[in-house]
Amino acid sequence: MRKAILADIHDCILDITVRKAKIFSLILGKRFKREQVIGKKVVEFLREHVNENEILEYRKRFWEIAFCIDPLGIELLKHDKPVPYSRVVLKRLSKYFEIIYITNRLESMKDITINELKRYNFPNYYKAYFASDSYMLKDIKITRRRYINQKLPKRI
Repeated sequence: MRKAILADIHDCILDITVRKAKIFSLILGKRFKREQVIGKKVVEFLREHVNENEILEYRKRFWEIAFCIDPLGIELLKHDKPVPYSRVVLKRLSKYFEIIYITNRLESMKDITINELKRYNFPNYYKAYFASDSYMLKDIKITRRRYINQKLPKRI
């Protein structure tokens, strides 16, 4: 049995900060640069730009676009770019290990994501595991709502 390496797609091998900034720009109606979103969670960023009572609404909208529930999200995927040297490192490692990709992207985004990994020439691009639509979106009213609408941690 060959040993394997798990590689997370978001911000490990693909830099999604430009897309994240564009989503915030769209939903907030103000232009943001990638540097403004680096290292910030969605709620943290929203707290800087909207009233506390609006955060849940904007957070939900953010995830609808990010998870390509809204087709606009598909168009924005073009802004994802490989993290520098991630392809080179994974190609070298693929000589000795099986490369397997994991992601919180939904199963419904599988073809899009596989094509993205293929386009950027990542090794074993077809070996990827996705978050289950039935679990993550099991009726956006249930599971995803618990995530999207969960009580926000208090500011310290």
